[in-house]
Amino acid sequence: MKLLGAALILAACLGAGAVYALAKRQRMETLQGLWGALGLMEGELETRLSPLPELVRLAAAEAQGQAGAFLDSLSGRLDRLGEAEFAQLWREAAEEQLSALNPEEREEICRLGLVLGRYELEKQLAALGACRAILRTGLDEAVLRYPGEKRLGLGLGAAAGALLVIALL
Repeated sequence: MKLLGAALILAACLGAGAVYALAKRQRMETLQGLWGALGLMEGELETRLSPLPELVRLAAAEAQGQAGAFLDSLSGRLDRLGEAEFAQLWREAAEEQLSALNPEEREEICRLGLVLGRYELEKQLAALGACRAILRTGLDEAVLRYPGEKRLGLGLGAAAGALLVIALL
């Protein structure tokens, strides 16, 4: 019975480490998805001057994971575009769907929503480019740190589980 309990404790601690590593991976995937989706929006806006609802639908069709969920959520909210401002709808969707991002990155995405559809084309393109640059920096850092963070999460989980098992036996 004690061995079963020890195995369950060790498994739970390893699971916690795996959840930590998965959260780091999800952040990378979300940053990658947003970077690509905003790039698509930037290109469409620059070449075709597509309206915002069409831009959002196009980007939502291409994006996956939390980035896709964010754009799908935003696309679903666009029917309220007369009663609420685009920036408010953008922020609501970002706060609801982009939980993998850190608060600074999420706030940068929300700031972009304040510019899109409101100012002239050059300012919108500049805001998209600046947001993409910040997301790219975060993505590059996350990619570099991920192997170490994955080892850290799994190693700490295993060590904590082993110490707890030893202390309880």
